[in-house]
Amino acid sequence: MPLAVLDTGEASVFRTPLNESRSAWPAQPCEGGEASCNRRRGAVADERPSSPPDRRVDTKLTSKSAFQISDRRRPGAAAARQGRAGYAGRTVGAVVALIAAAVAGLVQPAAAQGVVRKTFGEWQQRCETPAGANKEQCALVQNVAAEDRPNVTLLVIVLKTADAKSRLLRVLAPLGVLLPAGLGLKIDQADVGRAGFVRCLPTGCVAEVVMDENLIGKLKGGKIATFVVFQTPEEGIGIPVSLTGFDKALESLQ
Repeated sequence: MPLAVLDTGEASVFRTPLNESRSAWPAQPCEGGEASCNRRRGAVADERPSSPPDRRVDTKLTSKSAFQISDRRRPGAAAARQGRAGYAGRTVGAVVALIAAAVAGLVQPAAAQGVVRKTFGEWQQRCETPAGANKEQCALVQNVAAEDRPNVTLLVIVLKTADAKSRLLRVLAPLGVLLPAGLGLKIDQADVGRAGFVRCLPTGCVAEVVMDENLIGKLKGGKIATFVVFQTPEEGIGIPVSLTGFDKALESLQ
């Protein structure tokens, strides 16, 4: 299946409560060794030895550094999460939905929704006061595409969790990606690992992780974050995201 053009205009793609029970990006080696991990993720043990010039990248991302998302459910956990997230989760989801629409150019510049407050390099701080909220909600946004594949695009969003204690990295990838392989991440060519996709909607597939201090430090100190989506188990397409200004941009969310 070819990769579909990402349409960020469907606001509901981000109307999902933040799942605070998910882990950060821990090292979680798989049982059975690397070969077993690769088979379960849809990856292969014998990756291509070099990267062709069309932005394909080395698909070998180690399981030991994988930032897999834990999605275990305890009895009654859904009700507990709903009560805990409550109103705060709804307002954060609403502002990010408006941001997604604004990035797609579907929100008129004159509107007060999802307006750009500040710019840090390639990062924009977009803010909105959701209906019923008593203060403005903001998120960092960068919309990027593979240099020679304009149909392969990513919407990268960084925002505070509902309890304002952590930061969430949320990435919207185009339809047609290989879901079992997850979303890979390298920072300045150093492997960070992979995150699983949590859901797919008509506009694309969403991967998200809670940003721990280790990841934040790597992002602040890096120059380029390369997100890797997989069209086949053997083919990883790297999409570079500039980290210039990320440290100051993240501080602006305090």
